[in-house]
Amino acid sequence: MHVVTVKPGYGCNFLNPNGMAIMATPGAKKQLAETIKQRAHKQTISTLAEDNLIVKT
Repeated sequence: MHVVTVKPGYGCNFLNPNGMAIMATPGAKKQLAETIKQRAHKQTISTLAEDNLIVKT
């Protein structure tokens, strides 16, 4: 997941309608940061469980 700059026509006419991108609004950026944070936490929990350092309940 990356924030990139594209020409307006390419973004509006191709990327957005095909579900390949969303507009980088402040709300979307905040949601992306939260999603990345949750995935990192989930990966950490999974790794610790595999190493038998915690017990999943």
